Amino acid sequence: MKKLSLSLLPHKYAVCQFHPDKHIPYWALLGDFVSLAIATYATDYLLVKEENVERALQVLEQAGHYIAR
Repeated sequence: MKKLSLSLLPHKYAVCQFHPDKHIPYWALLGDFVSLAIATYATDYLLVKEENVERALQVLEQAGHYIAR
């Protein structure tokens, strides 16, 4: 398995589900980072619930991946 170099981002993010036939609420467009489908050809994001971050980091490091904190 290929070993990955990962970065832990310093901010908290929210994942919300909106009704497909409704307008996007104004508050969803506030902030420094807004995305309506996290997809890119340049990078991927691994989203982990806040209460699971430390355990996820341990598991990834034990699997041999590098985490920049």
